[in-house]
Amino acid sequence: MTRTLPVRVDPMPGEALESWLAALATRMNATWGEVLDVVLPIGANGIASGHAGAVLTSGVSDAERESISAATGVGDSEIDEMTLAGHCGSPLITIDRRTGRARTPWGLLYRQRFCPLCMRAFPGRRKLEWFLPWISTCTEHRCFLADTCPRCGQVQIVSDWFSRRLYTHPDRCRRLVKAELRPTRCLARLSTSHCDKLRPGHPVLTMQQKLTELLAADIVDAGVYRTAPVSAAQLLTDLQVLGNRIMRAPNIIDLITILGDRASDREITVWRRRLNTPANPNQTHSKNQGTAGATRVGLAQPAAWVGSGVAAALIVVMQPSLEEAGRTLRAATWSAPFRELRYRPYISRQTPSAAVTAVDLKARAASFSALDELRYRTITDLPRLPDTTRFASKYAMLHAVPTLFWAEWGFRLDTEDLAWNTARQVLSRLLLTIGCVMARPELERRLHSSVRAQRVGQAANNLRAHPNWEGIITALLRLHEYLRANPPPIDYQRRRSLDYDNLLPQAQWVDLVAEQGIGTTATTATAARLWLIEQLSGAPVRNTELALHCRGACTDRMRRTLTPQLLNRLNTVAVDFLRAQGVLDEPPTWEPPLALLEGLTLPGTPPESIDPNVVHELVVSGLTVPAIARQLDTSVWKVRYQLEHHPIPSHVARTRSTRPIRGRGPGSP
Repeated sequence: MTRTLPVRVDPMPGEALESWLAALATRMNATWGEVLDVVLPIGANGIASGHAGAVLTSGVSDAERESISAATGVGDSEIDEMTLAGHCGSPLITIDRRTGRARTPWGLLYRQRFCPLCMRAFPGRRKLEWFLPWISTCTEHRCFLADTCPRCGQVQIVSDWFSRRLYTHPDRCRRLVKAELRPTRCLARLSTSHCDKLRPGHPVLTMQQKLTELLAADIVDAGVYRTAPVSAAQLLTDLQVLGNRIMRAPNIIDLITILGDRASDREITVWRRRLNTPANPNQTHSKNQGTAGATRVGLAQPAAWVGSGVAAALIVVMQPSLEEAGRTLRAATWSAPFRELRYRPYISRQTPSAAVTAVDLKARAASFSALDELRYRTITDLPRLPDTTRFASKYAMLHAVPTLFWAEWGFRLDTEDLAWNTARQVLSRLLLTIGCVMARPELERRLHSSVRAQRVGQAANNLRAHPNWEGIITALLRLHEYLRANPPPIDYQRRRSLDYDNLLPQAQWVDLVAEQGIGTTATTATAARLWLIEQLSGAPVRNTELALHCRGACTDRMRRTLTPQLLNRLNTVAVDFLRAQGVLDEPPTWEPPLALLEGLTLPGTPPESIDPNVVHELVVSGLTVPAIARQLDTSVWKVRYQLEHHPIPSHVARTRSTRPIRGRGPGSP
């Protein structure tokens, strides 16, 4: 049975379990092993477990808790509160099954900081929070915690706190130092360490208190997390990522201002000493700084380095909006706009939350091109990196977007600064840029586009200068989300790869037109075939001899030939062609719903603003399509669109088929 100790030592508020047991050993003048044999269950070998203090402080089993309580008279709940698992709980603290050591979102615990003033007031008594890597200050004495022994300069580690056969001496350094004969214990008094004081109300102190409050909640929804709440463990991961990012290359003057101090020469000198930062941010890092840049916050850095990084990171994420958080992050580190953006996180590193990724993108937004704004969706409530979770997603949107942007949408987004076919190809490329990780040459090749990447970039930057840029980019973002959630009924990537050589030969076109009682020419037959190819493939017909000889007037003549009955026959021809190619479940053409554009201010006007009856009257009067566009003060392509979708009735087409076209001389097509 467990023997009750004759000596009682009351635990201090917030004290670690190993510190309290070490105080018992010191009071009884006993070794660490003698105390373990009394307070822990006895094993088969007749002695207690050889636990180090760090393992006991991580968490105790039910049997260990009952035994300690029986030996000391301290309640079970008080014992649990002196352990990390009982005080912080999961998921902030998990216990490694093999070693029994505590693991946090920042990794395994291996060092223990301390406050020299607390050690001076209560020799050997250590607080539980000093084990936590994100705790870097003593709020009672307003100072940074000490990391190293004042004599040997070694950090105080949490593994192998005491040997069973030695007396504890918890107020002294227990690290081994080299000697002539054999290594010996340092045993320097830790209370003599230097104390780095902070002024009352310093942001490093207030942010540590704020962090403690946030970690006590299950969900964090303050600051930038209002739109995307996270768990307490994810908050720690975010602070680790941002803290590392800021402290690797701090903009020291702005960082001092963010941390609440005045950037005087004296303060700059003090903070450079605290952070071990070179005077020139472009200066090559020293050996120590190289280690700082490659190691996680809190695992191998001084308390001042960690505390400043955590405080600055928490100040960033507690800003009321992503824009303000991005500005604060950009001010804190000179490298924010210049670091490489990685679509995939390193496997060995933890992934930041969506909110912190958005803050990082907002910090870079000032240097983004128009294409980057689309790729990272910077005008949305939550900018994000392209999704690379599945390789297939890299090409998914290619199957949903035609090379020539949908005409109904194109008219509404068109600024009329580019040729119509060029504008449609640019809009399709902008739509595909959203969340795209594909290289531009590969995208251009797969899309069969005739507009080069450099031209697309120039057009996008010109569009950004347009007053309606926000409406244009919002329309594209809405369409992108719609197509991802509702794939269109047409596989445009397959349509682009079909062989259209046998589509609508000249003899078939002549027969179709003859049924309507309308005359035709060879150029009109060619124009009809090229027009139908573009309708089905969604891509411009280029690099063919027929396409080079069929432009402008002959395509307009073909459109003036169209009637409702002829359009129906062409639709049948298209369906039969697709079936012959193995495409059985797709309509010839498709348009996204225009309801997605509701509430947006856009630069273009719909073709429906032109009355098709007026167009019919002007065609019957003998005017050419360009002349009609000039008379109606509109785009020639809107007139052509109306003729394609609202063709002239058959009886009208037959009566005017023999009339000459005004504005054309003899022999004109």
